[in-house]
Amino acid sequence: MRGSLSALAAVVLAAGVMACEATLDEECPPGTTRRLSLCVPDRLSGDDCDADRDDFLAVACGGDDCDDADGRIHPRAAETCDGRDDDCDGATDEGAIGAWYRDQDGDGAGAGDATLACPPPEGFVAAAGDCDDGAPDVFPDAAETCDGRDEDCDGFTDEGVAHRFYHDADDDDFGDPTDFVDACSLPSGFASASFDCDDDDSDAHPGQELFFAAPAASGGFDYDCDAEETPSHDVPAGDCSACTAPGERWLNAVPECGRSGTLLQCNWSSGSGCTEAHRWLDTSQECR
Repeated sequence: MRGSLSALAAVVLAAGVMACEATLDEECPPGTTRRLSLCVPDRLSGDDCDADRDDFLAVACGGDDCDDADGRIHPRAAETCDGRDDDCDGATDEGAIGAWYRDQDGDGAGAGDATLACPPPEGFVAAAGDCDDGAPDVFPDAAETCDGRDEDCDGFTDEGVAHRFYHDADDDDFGDPTDFVDACSLPSGFASASFDCDDDDSDAHPGQELFFAAPAASGGFDYDCDAEETPSHDVPAGDCSACTAPGERWLNAVPECGRSGTLLQCNWSSGSGCTEAHRWLDTSQECR
């Protein structure tokens, strides 16, 4: 505003008239009008010097308003993309020219090299990065869906929405936790559940409740994948004289899984104590 004030003062002096300083809250004397911080004669404050009332004097009056018919054009105006010299610096649209990208699918994101223009050409947008400009549902930050495509243009497919499936070699509906794929639907030969401790034996899997006399394909008896081998006759060893209640006992020693042993059926009463009622050869110590 200081340049406009100086120009106004020069006009006043050239006209041979007097102007007085005025504060913002001070009334100008009769016959004068406030222009910036001066009270100038009415004949200098009219349409001849500031016709558009933008507080910048016309060039003809010694000011720097290059278009005194448009209040949007003056030295303090912001340059916009309109083909005019809005800020009166002699250049047109400087700093307002933008980079635009062709958007063929109308999804608001363009592709290809930038086109510098002002205003933007028809069919061009300011956002870039569309990895498939022929699909309106594919653009940066689009919602990813499980369909084998990269909808959000981040270089990954179905991330966060695909399901993990595990290779199921023995077809027991439990897969190898170290061998998996991410897919939208269950592939052939895979299972949605993992934790199969022996994927070469369909009898060995989590939740198995049966007991077996022979080891699994892995060589062990952990058929229920709990990291333990549980005998079907989980009873102590010793003869019936050692019992304190009715029940079964292994004679002499507990056989290992898959081995035979002699089982005793012990009875107990308060009168006779613990006595052997029956014994038989368990031909296979089953385990799981």
